Amino acid sequence: MTVPARVLFVGPVTSPQTGGATVKNGLLVAALRERGARVEVVDTGPHGAAARLRQLAALVRALTRHDQVLLSVSRNGAVLLVALLALASAVRPRLRCSFLAVGSSLPGTVGRLHGAARRLYLRCLSRCRPVWVEGEWMRRELEALGAGGVEVLPNPRPPAAERWDPASVAAGRLVFVSRVTPEKGVERAMAAVEAVAASGVEASLDVFGPVEEGYRPAFEAQLARHPRTRYRGAIPQSRVAGELAGAAALLLPTTWATEGMPGAIVEAAMVGTPVVAAATPAIAEVVEDGVSGLLVEPTDVGALADAVRRLLTCPGLAARLGSALRERAASFTVDAVVSRLTARLAAEGWR
Repeated sequence: MTVPARVLFVGPVTSPQTGGATVKNGLLVAALRERGARVEVVDTGPHGAAARLRQLAALVRALTRHDQVLLSVSRNGAVLLVALLALASAVRPRLRCSFLAVGSSLPGTVGRLHGAARRLYLRCLSRCRPVWVEGEWMRRELEALGAGGVEVLPNPRPPAAERWDPASVAAGRLVFVSRVTPEKGVERAMAAVEAVAASGVEASLDVFGPVEEGYRPAFEAQLARHPRTRYRGAIPQSRVAGELAGAAALLLPTTWATEGMPGAIVEAAMVGTPVVAAATPAIAEVVEDGVSGLLVEPTDVGALADAVRRLLTCPGLAARLGSALRERAASFTVDAVVSRLTARLAAEGWR
């Protein structure tokens, strides 16, 4: 395997609230270092004007020392940092950069630009080879908007030693693992579980994840109204697989506007835990409704409750869904993703 000797990695690695980008970037940086690459990080996680100025200054200094740059950001910084790297590569032709678009915001970012602004941004994107997105649907949308050199790189997670326990279906304990915010679907998950329990089927919900800033009072009020839901707090990634292994299913009725491939779905696949989730384009690329999970319109609490009830009352169905989902896991392991990334960069001349 050809691994770049030196890499400048630009993106959020730490943040007050750990999210998908920080987890993904932390895994990528660690994996590159394990393979022998010397990786310098410009961490864009801390927020605020002063922090942004420090990050910009650190990036400018680092660009004087590096010829190979991996940019891995979501909507925050996707325009400014791509433009900055494009300018740097125009001034220094030997500078190589590649852009990992975290989440699904990039097609919307390009789509909101028009005329000369879009042409200029697409030209900047063309300096990043390749541009990586988390799903085929995003690649197709970007190509329809005029972007070239777009390829798919899955959202990685480490393989799990834990395996889902089919006996957990009888207990009816479901889990929500994500940032805790209405857009991620936590309130709909809570309401659906209450409806299932009201129909006579044993069901409860454990919620794991950091509560979005400013949402805690409203969330605590929701907990008071939904007695079958317990908030278990934010947990390290190393504990996620164990919680999934002992759950009847993962619930994720997300409507997050820039949701890419949710890491929790990938982690469920690693363990073989059944999934009841939103029928979004990104999730549907991994979870096939009725085959490797149950997908519903995320705003329809009744449909979500029906799907949960169906899974809890049909243990054989739950086992089949979990097994089929786990068969998809191999392509999402950190090793598989980083091997694909480094092989493609080597083809672009990274050394």
